[in-house]
Amino acid sequence: MKNDFPQYLTNFLSQYLPGEKNLSTNTISSYRDTFKLFLVFCEKEKNIFPEKLAIQKITKKLIVEFLEWLEQKRNNSIPTRNQRLAALHSFFRYVQKEYPENLYEIQKILSLSGKKKIKPLIPYLTGDEM
Repeated sequence: MKNDFPQYLTNFLSQYLPGEKNLSTNTISSYRDTFKLFLVFCEKEKNIFPEKLAIQKITKKLIVEFLEWLEQKRNNSIPTRNQRLAALHSFFRYVQKEYPENLYEIQKILSLSGKKKIKPLIPYLTGDEM
């Protein structure tokens, strides 16, 4: 299995986002931070070291576990979790064009949707309380 993830990630962060997408340095930094967290998760929780990470090893299940880890272990809010998912989606939309051999699994990752934030119920006043 080819260790291609580092190459794709480097090209994504250093060429695609600033060049083709013309994203701001703050947005690129945010995307970079997402992948730093993903690499920490893979290493600490899954024992997959960055130098051994291949696109074929990244599955929908792994991404779901990463998102759950963000919420449960790192106490990230739902909007932060969704922002991390958006960065992952952007990366995998880029990769699917570059690496069509893994298109089926990438499509499953892209099918993940953001989590809805539960809005608190607004208490209504009764007629007597008004």
